[in-house]
Amino acid sequence: MKTKFLMATTLVISSVSPVLTTPAFAVTPEGQAEMQAFCEAALNPNDPNSDFQTEPTGVTEATGAEFLSDSQVLSSTPGGVLLSQTSVYNNGSEHRHGGSPNIFGAFTVTSVYTGGSSETLNTYSQTTTYTFGCRVWKVVEGNGNVIEPNGLQIPYGVTVDETLVTRTETVTVNNPNTTQVTAGDGVICNSPTKNPGTWRNQNGYGGACSTALFSSLAGIPEPIPSNSLPPA
Repeated sequence: MKTKFLMATTLVISSVSPVLTTPAFAVTPEGQAEMQAFCEAALNPNDPNSDFQTEPTGVTEATGAEFLSDSQVLSSTPGGVLLSQTSVYNNGSEHRHGGSPNIFGAFTVTSVYTGGSSETLNTYSQTTTYTFGCRVWKVVEGNGNVIEPNGLQIPYGVTVDETLVTRTETVTVNNPNTTQVTAGDGVICNSPTKNPGTWRNQNGYGGACSTALFSSLAGIPEPIPSNSLPPA
């Protein structure tokens, strides 16, 4: 099978270039040469001085549907890459975790991820099948008569395929970014590492951090197995 590039028109997916068509029975020069080469190889006379000649005859053609013959990714950016993330404290969600000396809160976490993009060059082709036979003849020197021995003729039924590129198409895909909302948990009041000390607000918590608040929340009963709680 031979592939020939007839055109290389680049376009956006919303725009389609004209398809190059071949009139019925208009054999391309390459197709004609391929059929001629087959006939000559099939004749292959034993005598190198033979005057026999050959040519394809009774040629018909059938062109198939256009198909995607090649696809090449020109560029791409991955999807699912984290672009930004924000955490907003949920009011009234103060709580403890077991024996930790810190106070925790619930958060609403909003994450934005890339949607991804790509640019792909698609190539479309069509295959034409030529069906033919081979006529073999010789002109007799002297009288000019043409002889065509039956045993040398190749009947109609030989096929040669030729695939031609009809068009190219550039496909650009830009997927939108995606947003994901999830529940989070984090420290909102951090107790000091050594006493005496003071509570420190964390992660944007605007309430009052205190040992009294800590003691009011459900958790492992006092005493907390830590010496880091400030005095009440």
